[in-house]
Amino acid sequence: MGTFKDRENYLKQLCIAHSTVAHTAARADGTLRKSFFRLNDEEELATASFQNIDYPCVGHLLLEGSIKDVDNALADIRHSFRNAWVFLQKADNPQDGTGITDEIQDAYDESFAIMEDFIKSMKTDWLNNEKCGVFDQLDLNRMNYVATGPYLQGLYGWILYFDNEQKATRIL
Repeated sequence: MGTFKDRENYLKQLCIAHSTVAHTAARADGTLRKSFFRLNDEEELATASFQNIDYPCVGHLLLEGSIKDVDNALADIRHSFRNAWVFLQKADNPQDGTGITDEIQDAYDESFAIMEDFIKSMKTDWLNNEKCGVFDQLDLNRMNYVATGPYLQGLYGWILYFDNEQKATRIL
């Protein structure tokens, strides 16, 4: 397919397979959960929220890249990518007047656990297949994450950043 679409599809499959995110799983009313999105800009997140996205949700947030010429020899040219995935949970203000602070902490904890599950799935995929989907290598040392939120109507969570390289076959 393509560089962006392949990465998006890999993340979408992780969302489908995860028991809590459960993208496309049937709800009690027979409709399907929508808990995966791609984010080209913040307006897309707003649109996703208004179109009944289910929480927790996961989004393909960013793909940045650069060219790397290994040894400046024009023989081993690679794309060096920076990926970002966002894991969000909704914190609702409780009606009992206890405040939203505990709900926010729970949203951070729940989305962090999901992020860890996704990292574990990638690690397992790497160990079983020597790659994880479209990612030719997995270096846990090149992963980092930051807390994010609030977005829109009380969304909190984490952004996972990770780097990877792949041969620039069309340039070679």
